[in-house]
Amino acid sequence: MHPVIVPCDGEWDLPSACVTRRREPGRHGPRISVHSRRRSAVPQERITSMTLSVAVSGMSCGHCAAAIKEQVLPLQGVEEVEVDVPAGRVTVSGGPTLQESQVRAAIVEAGYEVVAA
Repeated sequence: MHPVIVPCDGEWDLPSACVTRRREPGRHGPRISVHSRRRSAVPQERITSMTLSVAVSGMSCGHCAAAIKEQVLPLQGVEEVEVDVPAGRVTVSGGPTLQESQVRAAIVEAGYEVVAA
């Protein structure tokens, strides 16, 4: 017997699935298997971390780096702050709630200028 594909009409309470009935040799009655119509059962990737790099002017020493870290670290989503004084860069790592606008505002609040990229 050839497989019979029966579209799910709600009677089986299996949304977006197909039911295949097929009689196997040596067995009594049909074998019923249910399989999804969806092409991929792999979950979508979720953003778990972000890294943001901002150019900053006005920094000249370790105190400048400490002042920026003090303002940026308490922000929601921030996990790590690295300040490269000679290069004039602040790199912030954090979770999906990290917002660039908040980081920029915190740097300005610390007394430094964010250079437009």
